[in-house]
Amino acid sequence: MQKLGNKYNKIDIGAFEFFAPTDNKELANPTFIIYPNPTADWVHLELKNDELKQVKMYSLSGEFLQTFFTSDFSIAPFQNGVYFLLIQTEQQSFFTKIMKF
Repeated sequence: MQKLGNKYNKIDIGAFEFFAPTDNKELANPTFIIYPNPTADWVHLELKNDELKQVKMYSLSGEFLQTFFTSDFSIAPFQNGVYFLLIQTEQQSFFTKIMKF
């Protein structure tokens, strides 16, 4: 009988894995909320204690697509799929994913 696994008794399938700590207060209280996700057209962004500068939208391959300057914006003209949003505020920048269907 052959055992599967490595020195940590896990099977490595070559995928990238990220484990976030569950006791991180910043993760428990995010500085922004984006909804609905997934969406067919409009995206709404709520920031906590910060002012929006801009939102840049990128394809999965990293191609820059558009810049938005308001917290409500439409992604209706884009094809269905997953996109990255770079949310830039006066104090910080965040990356998040959004799905259009």
